[in-house]
Amino acid sequence: YDSLLSFGPFELSDAVLEHLATGSIRLELQAFASSVSASYLLGRANLPLATLLECSQQASNPTFGGTLAFASSHDARLQIATVDYKARWRRPILESVQ
Repeated sequence: YDSLLSFGPFELSDAVLEHLATGSIRLELQAFASSVSASYLLGRANLPLATLLECSQQASNPTFGGTLAFASSHDARLQIATVDYKARWRRPILESVQ
């Protein structure tokens, strides 16, 4: 499925930059049955945010991508799904990270 997640706008303060350098986004893969309102957690994946801070004069607003692996919620050693992702800033942030 194609999905788009959008965040912001927000100010890139020192606290936000520190969070991006050390934090991550946790994604959960859930299953839903049409006859039940509850969901069933299948697995989780973490996407580190530090990559979003990697920019240069040559690439002031690069696009980052990769494959994110979801681990089973019952056995973290078991990979149950993968998702290809791409991310980029709406505006260049080079001045903020220098």
